[in-house]
Amino acid sequence: MKELDCIFIVLGTKIDKDLSNVRSINTTIIPIVGDCIFAFGKSREVIGRMIDYRNVEDYRLDDEGRGGEYVYIYVK
Repeated sequence: MKELDCIFIVLGTKIDKDLSNVRSINTTIIPIVGDCIFAFGKSREVIGRMIDYRNVEDYRLDDEGRGGEYVYIYVK
């Protein structure tokens, strides 16, 4: 079984300075745009996603053991 990964759920289209609209969850599934997920206490639609690879050196998609990337899921 794959180890759980953390993703960030963002309410809206940008992250607030105080991070009040961001929550982290552990999951092995990364939702795609158009999916409905339960976040911030109710069902929400995924309107965007961003994967930040800044913390990954020499990233290659087929590398096993990768996981330094940050995944942001934007919902409305």
